[in-house]
Amino acid sequence: IKSTEQDYSTGYDFCLFSSGEGTEENPFIIDSAQTFNFISYNLSAHYKLSANIDFAGITIANIGSAEEKFTGSVNGNNKIITNINISNVAENSSIFDYVGKGGKIYDLIVNYIVITNGTNVGGLVGKNEGTISNITMGAVLSGSDASYDGVSEIKPYSVSILNSYVGGIVGYNLGTIENCKNYAVVTPRNDN
Repeated sequence: IKSTEQDYSTGYDFCLFSSGEGTEENPFIIDSAQTFNFISYNLSAHYKLSANIDFAGITIANIGSAEEKFTGSVNGNNKIITNINISNVAENSSIFDYVGKGGKIYDLIVNYIVITNGTNVGGLVGKNEGTISNITMGAVLSGSDASYDGVSEIKPYSVSILNSYVGGIVGYNLGTIENCKNYAVVTPRNDN
């Protein structure tokens, strides 16, 4: 069984994933930037990467929000996601904007990410209530106007606003972070 979504412009259903059922035992398989973006269609399903994913030239979908938190799981399978550019102004800005209780992201490597706006900004997760484990952040994250060094940077637009946070892996954590490696340099911008 494959997850389907209806294309409302044509009225036809289309298949989102080539394999998997979205369960813990048989997760949906993610093999491209397009299928990675489909996570936003089902925030409680389970996913597993089968390939490294390059987002060069592709806009990443917002995954999770305060109203609809990501509560499924992503097994990164020790794959790399790279070339991510996030410029939306959101309360929680990251690849996963909000991971809720029960949500899990693990065994993933993140490289070459640029985040230029938002609050609660993290390289992987904006706000976390779930479990983040075995993540390697190999980017350089910067909220300053320092020169781009060819790796990555985060320039959070409103980190100087009260109750705004920035972190290499998670911006604001209320959950569990374990066995993670952050090689990022995090420098929040202060416009005051």
